[in-house]
Amino acid sequence: MRQFLRILMTSLPAGLCLAGPTWAGPIPVDIRVTGAVTELLIDSGDLTPRRFRRDQCGALLSLPLAEGDALDITPAAHGGGRIRHVELIDRRTLNVATQCSAVITIWRRDRKMVMTVAAPVTPGRKPAPPDPADRTASTPPPGAGQPIPPELTPAEAEFARKAVADGAREAMTPPVREPAALSATPHDPRLPDPAWGREATLVDLAAWRQGPFLATRDRLRLALAQAAPGDEGPLRDLVRFHLAWNRGVEALALVRERLPGDTGQPLTAIAAILADPRDPLADRVLTPPSLRAGDGPFWAAILLERRGQGRDAVRYLPAAARALPSLPPDLRRTLGLDLLSIAAEAGLDGMARAIARTLDPDATDPVAQARLHAEVGRLHAAAARPALALAQWDQAAALGGPAGAQAELAALALRVERGEQTKADRRTGLITAIRDWPGSPLEADSLWQLTLLEQQQGDTIGALEKLRLLALRFPDRPPAAMAAQADLAVDLFDGLAGDAAAQVPLSERITAFQRHRDLLPAEPAGWAVRRRFAAMLSAAGVQRAAREELARLTEQVPAAERAAIAHDLAIMELAAGHAAAALAALDGAGEDAAQEEIRRGRGLRARALLLAGDPDGALAAMGDAAGTDRLAIRAAGLWQRGEWGAAATAYKALAAEGPLPPRDAARLALAAMLAGDPAAHHILAGQDAALDGQGWADGLRLLARPVPAADAGEAALRGLLDDAAALGRLVGPSGAN
Repeated sequence: MRQFLRILMTSLPAGLCLAGPTWAGPIPVDIRVTGAVTELLIDSGDLTPRRFRRDQCGALLSLPLAEGDALDITPAAHGGGRIRHVELIDRRTLNVATQCSAVITIWRRDRKMVMTVAAPVTPGRKPAPPDPADRTASTPPPGAGQPIPPELTPAEAEFARKAVADGAREAMTPPVREPAALSATPHDPRLPDPAWGREATLVDLAAWRQGPFLATRDRLRLALAQAAPGDEGPLRDLVRFHLAWNRGVEALALVRERLPGDTGQPLTAIAAILADPRDPLADRVLTPPSLRAGDGPFWAAILLERRGQGRDAVRYLPAAARALPSLPPDLRRTLGLDLLSIAAEAGLDGMARAIARTLDPDATDPVAQARLHAEVGRLHAAAARPALALAQWDQAAALGGPAGAQAELAALALRVERGEQTKADRRTGLITAIRDWPGSPLEADSLWQLTLLEQQQGDTIGALEKLRLLALRFPDRPPAAMAAQADLAVDLFDGLAGDAAAQVPLSERITAFQRHRDLLPAEPAGWAVRRRFAAMLSAAGVQRAAREELARLTEQVPAAERAAIAHDLAIMELAAGHAAAALAALDGAGEDAAQEEIRRGRGLRARALLLAGDPDGALAAMGDAAGTDRLAIRAAGLWQRGEWGAAATAYKALAAEGPLPPRDAARLALAAMLAGDPAAHHILAGQDAALDGQGWADGLRLLARPVPAADAGEAALRGLLDDAAALGRLVGPSGAN
C-alpha cells in the first residue's frame, strides 16, 4: 500500500504538489542496517529538524509538522542494528535509543531525513556485537571487530584494531606516515590522528618542578627584575615554573600583565586551561600545530573535559595517555583524574584501566581517593555493571568531600532506578546536597537533577522555578551545560503552551511564563515557543496579553525573523477589528523575509485595508497575485461597496474554486437576494454544507423564500407573516451584536 501511494504521489501534477504541504497524515519512519552503520529514514520532504539533541545512549529528534501530520514508527519501533528501539514522545518527536557511545549524525538524502548511527573507532573499548535478534546478513560477525576506514594504511589499521581490543596497551606508539601521505589523505575528525603527539612538548612541566618552591620562585623573580628590556626569557621561565606547580592563575596573570599581546602562545593557553577553561585563550591547544606536540592532545583533552565536552575529547585519549606519565606526580593525579573521567563517561574499559594504573593515587589524600572511586563507579555504570558501580560509589561516599557527595547522589539515582529506593528519597538527597555544598559544582549538578526530576513528575512550573534558580546561581556553567539548560527551557515552555498543561489554571501559566521568559534562548527555538504561547493566549481569549507578547517579540528578533511574528500579530489585530493596528504591525515586518511570508503579508494587508474601508487599496495591495486570494479580496471589496450583482458573481467564481467558508457562503446568498436574483434560494441551497451548524442559517433560508405576488391569496400572506415573525425571533436575542 505504501509503495502504491508513493507511485500515486509521483504521478500528480507539479502544481498540485506545490500547493500544500509535502505530506498529509502519517509520515513513515523506517530502519535500514548497512554493514556497521544503522540508518533511521524519515520521509520528511523539505522539513528541517526543530530540535536535534544527542546524549550518551541515544538522540531526541523533533520535526515541525503541520496539523494533522504525525510520525509513524511502526516499522522502526523495535529497532535494529545499532538502534535498540524508537519511541514516539508526541506526534512530531522521536526518542531514539542507540548503543552507548555511538556516533550519531543527521543529514538529508533524496527528500528523506537520515539519522546514521555508527560506532567510532575509539581506543580502549571492545565493540559489542549487535543482539542476535537484530543481526542481519549485512552485519559483520562478532569477531570481525570495528571496520577500519579504507583511507588508513595497513599499519594504521593494525594500530586501530589493537587499540580497540587492548586499550592502547599493546599499541602505545602508533605508526607515523610520511608527510606526503599525511597531506594527501583526508582524515576523519572522529578518529585519533596518528600524527598527534609526535613532536616536541609544549612545556616540560617535570623539568620545571624545581624546589624548594619559595627559594626557586624568588630566584626567578629576581632574574625577571634584572632582565634587559625586550628579554622575555626570564618571564617565560617564571610562567613555566608556576605551571609546573599547578598555579595557573598566577601564570596567566603574569602573561596578561607583562605580555598583553602574547595571546596565541602555548604557555598562555595552558595557563588559561588551569586558571579558567572558559577563557578563549585556551583554544590555542586545539589547533593542528599544538595537537602535533607531545603533550598537545593531553591539554586538548583536559580543556574539553573541563568545559563539559568530555565526549568530544575521546579521540585525544590515546596520545593524552602517552603524555600523562611525564607529568609531576601531583599533577599526574589531578589531571589524570580528568582523563579517567573522559574514559569512564565513554565506557572505555581498557583505556580507563591504563590511565588508573598511571595515576598512583596518594593513599593519604581522601579527596583524590574519593574521586578515583567515583570515576571507577561511573565506568562500571556505563558498562552496565550496577553492583560494582554501587560498591565503588559507596566507598567514595564514605571518604566524603565533593566527589564523595557526588558519588552518593549517583548511587542513590541508581538505587531508585533498581527499585531499591523511591524518588522521594532521591529528592531529599538532592535538596541535602544543595544545602550542604553552596556555590560548588555539586550544587549546580544537584539543582539540574532536581529540575529534571520535577519535569519527570509533571510539575512544569516547579521545574521552571528550579531552572531559574540554577541560572541565577550559576550564570557561567560550561557551554555544554548552558546549551542543555536552554534546550530544557524550550521543552518546559513548550509543555506550558501545549494541551498537556491544560489542567494548570491559565492564570498560573501566564504568571510562570512572564516570570521565567528570560530562560528561553534568543534563537529560533525560543522565539517559536513564544509564538505558540501567544497563540495559546489568543485561543483562550486573552487577546491583549497575546498581542503584547508578539509586539515585544517583534522588537527582539533579527530582521529576517521579524516578518512571521509581525504577521501573527496582524492576524490577532484583524480578529479584534483593529485595522490601523494591523497595518502598523505589517509595516514593522520589514522587507527581509522569505517569499512565502511576503505573499502572506500581502494578503493580510489587503484584509486590513478592507477592514479600514479601502477596497481599492486592498486590490492594489495584492499586486500581481492570482488565484483564490485575489478573488476573495475582490469579492469582499465589491460586497463592501454594495455592488450586489457584481459581488454575487465574484463569490460564485470563488465557489467554483472550492468550498466557501461560512461567512463567504452567507455573503454569496445575501448578495444574490439583494441583487434580486430569482434563483437566490437555489444558490443558498447549494451552500447548505458550508452553513451547516451556523445559528443564523435558518434566518437566511427564511429570507431566501420567494415573496408572494400582489394577487397572492390569504394563505401565502399568512405564511409571509409567519416567516417574518420567525425571523424576528431568530435575530432578537442577538440584535445587540
